[in-house]
Amino acid sequence: MKKIFSILAVAMISALSFTSCETYSVEEPEMTAVSDLDGEWICFATNQDDPSDKTLLCVQITNTTNNEADKIWMTITDLNDATFPYLDAIRFKASCSGLGFSADAAKVEVPRTCRNPYYEQSYYSYQYRAGATTANATVNGSVTKNVDSPSGYKYDTISFTYTRIELDGTVIKYNVKGSKNTGWAEDMKEYADFAEEQGWW
Repeated sequence: MKKIFSILAVAMISALSFTSCETYSVEEPEMTAVSDLDGEWICFATNQDDPSDKTLLCVQITNTTNNEADKIWMTITDLNDATFPYLDAIRFKASCSGLGFSADAAKVEVPRTCRNPYYEQSYYSYQYRAGATTANATVNGSVTKNVDSPSGYKYDTISFTYTRIELDGTVIKYNVKGSKNTGWAEDMKEYADFAEEQGWW
C-alpha cells in the first residue's frame, strides 16, 4: 500500500512540474506600418516672418486606412483659444520614408472634431463650425528617436517646417519643434507653462 502511495506521489509531483513549466505564446503588440511616426506630438510653432509670433500645436499622426508604409495622415490643431470654444484644426495626407515626412501643397480636409491634450477632450474644429477651410498645406520634417526627456526617460522629438495657405491667399510659415506626448507632467511642463502664460488653459 505504501508503494502505491509513493508511486501516486511521484506521479503527482511530475504532473505539477510539467504544468508549471508549460509556456503560453504571447502575441506581439500590433503596430502600424508607420509606428516610428504615429502618435500625438505637442509642439511650439514659431512664425518664420515674425519670431515673436509663437503658438502651440497638437500634431496627431496616424496611418492611412490601408496602413500604407509610405503615407501618413497629419492633423494639426492650433491650441490658441482665440476661436474658443472651438479650435483651429486641419487634416491632410503626407508621404513618409523612415523617420522623414513631407507634403507639398497637400489638399486640406477639415476634421469635424479635434483634440485638446491638456483637457484630454475633443472639441468641434473652428473650420467645421464656421464652414471655412485652408487651401493647402506643406510640411517637411523628421522624427528623432530616444532623446533624453525632462522626466529622465527617453522620448521622441519632432521638427518640421509648416506652411499653410488660406483661401484668401494669406500665407503662414512656421518652424515647428516638439516632442511626443508621454503623459508625464515633467515632459509636458514647458508647453503647459506657455499655454497658461497666454491664458489659454
